[in-house]
Amino acid sequence: MQDPKFHVLDFGPFKLTTPSDWILIDQDGIDSYAGALTDKRDTLSFDLGWFSRSICNLDEEDIPNHKLAKDTVNGLIAYIIIPNQDGKGEIGMSIENFKDQQQKFVISGHNIPGTGMILDIFKSILFAESDSAMNPPLTFEKFNKTIFASGKKIFNDNCASCHNKRWDLTGPALVNISSRRSVDWIVTFLTNRKDLKLESKNKHKRNSPQCVEFPNLSREAIERILDYLN
Repeated sequence: MQDPKFHVLDFGPFKLTTPSDWILIDQDGIDSYAGALTDKRDTLSFDLGWFSRSICNLDEEDIPNHKLAKDTVNGLIAYIIIPNQDGKGEIGMSIENFKDQQQKFVISGHNIPGTGMILDIFKSILFAESDSAMNPPLTFEKFNKTIFASGKKIFNDNCASCHNKRWDLTGPALVNISSRRSVDWIVTFLTNRKDLKLESKNKHKRNSPQCVEFPNLSREAIERILDYLN
């Protein structure tokens, strides 16, 4: 029997458990399913779709004030951020390893007190492909003081000498590149290009600069870049 202090909110693609005073709010999304839940004091907003932004992409000035954990939430890998000080900053989670590799789920709120309670809500989320047998406890010890570099920083460190997000430089603009190429293709192109059979019409001309390979750049870092470019 379910504790009467809690109830399940069913959003269709997923369900989650919250204190009984939280309610769901439907919202309109562009190319995604968006909505929110609230207790009429605080609100968590979510976005589910191909172009949802990773929770790791905080503004650079906010990074020192937050911590990050990588965890398993009902069988799905999740990134979770919390503020260093309870109720003072962003708290959120993104799930990025669905069977549909383009799809992401992000849920977050701002200046919400009660970090532990919000984490319990995050850990309760169930999708059709979730596995509730794989949901280890999430402790504060799992959170690191430093967050993975944002997609913008990784892009600036590795790509900005030749590319801009929105206009052509030596190389072409890269905004929304993941809508034109799969993530797997982009990862292989950047890290181990010989494994790709590139069509001759897509190869650079002999005197054109070649795009540098980054064999040590992780898939996770490349996905951060793609989040920034979307």
